[in-house]
Amino acid sequence: NLNRLDEAEIIFQVLLREDENQYRKTYFDLSAISMKRGKRIEAIDFLEKARPVDPGRAELGGCRRTPGFNG
Repeated sequence: NLNRLDEAEIIFQVLLREDENQYRKTYFDLSAISMKRGKRIEAIDFLEKARPVDPGRAELGGCRRTPGFNG
């Protein structure tokens, strides 16, 4: 049984596979899903992919990767 976050993640991933350039904004949504799951590094990775679409919105606000930390 998929929960709502799982369903949304699948939809966003399918859209990106179809046309990454057209649906690049979905990286913001994938980042939000990752944050809700406590996956900080994954969320930052998605924001970095979204940056070309809206650099201000993708600003990491001081968040940086910490080696060995995936939370």
